[in-house]
Amino acid sequence: MSTNPDPNSYIQSSARLLAETLSGKNGDYAPGGEFSNFEEAAEFAELTPLGVMLTQIGIKYSRVKSLTRKGRANYESIQDSLLDLAGYAIIAHAYADAYRADSDPGFVRPGFDASGGKLDVAF
Repeated sequence: MSTNPDPNSYIQSSARLLAETLSGKNGDYAPGGEFSNFEEAAEFAELTPLGVMLTQIGIKYSRVKSLTRKGRANYESIQDSLLDLAGYAIIAHAYADAYRADSDPGFVRPGFDASGGKLDVAF
C-alpha cells in the first residue's frame, strides 16, 4: 500500500478531511477522553457506548436517505451528513479496537455473555 498522498484522489482527500474533522470535534465533544461523550450518553440512555455509536450511525443513515430522496438539504449538506456517518463508523471502529471487540463476544453483541446467554444489560 502506497503511503504517498495522491493530490488527485477524492478518497484520500475525504479521509484527510474526516481526520481533521474528528480531531477538531474531539476536543469539543470529549474533553474527558476520546470516548467520554459516548460513555456519558450510554449511562444516560442505559445503553452501551457502542450502542450509542450505532444509534448515531442509524440517525445519520436515516438523514442521508431522507436527503437523497428530497434531493436537497436546508441546513446540512448530504456531504456533511456522509462525513458524519463515516466519522461515527471510524469512532466505533476505534472503540472496538481500544476494547478488543474481537476477543469479547459480549462487546459486539452487548447484553449477551460468551456462551450466548442473555445478560441483564441494555444495548
